[in-house]
Amino acid sequence: MSAAGETTRRMFGGYGIFEGGKMFALVNKEGEIYLKVGDANRGRFEALDAKPHGRMPYYRIPDEILADDARLLEWVREAIAISKGAAK
Repeated sequence: MSAAGETTRRMFGGYGIFEGGKMFALVNKEGEIYLKVGDANRGRFEALDAKPHGRMPYYRIPDEILADDARLLEWVREAIAISKGAAK
């Protein structure tokens, strides 16, 4: 993931992370990181008992994914695609 296209904005007591003007991740006030989900990736999160962020379509990134850079990058890229409507 390149830092060139990402921006952040304070919201929800934490902040949102955007790519191309579309929010794909959020960090809550406790520092937990959530990624946007859709039909294409929801099952991956649920299979690892990831916690949803209220009623919003975001799930907390499981610790085992945070510990694996290659898998994390894959999950982030998928969340970016979902945020842009490329995968749902």
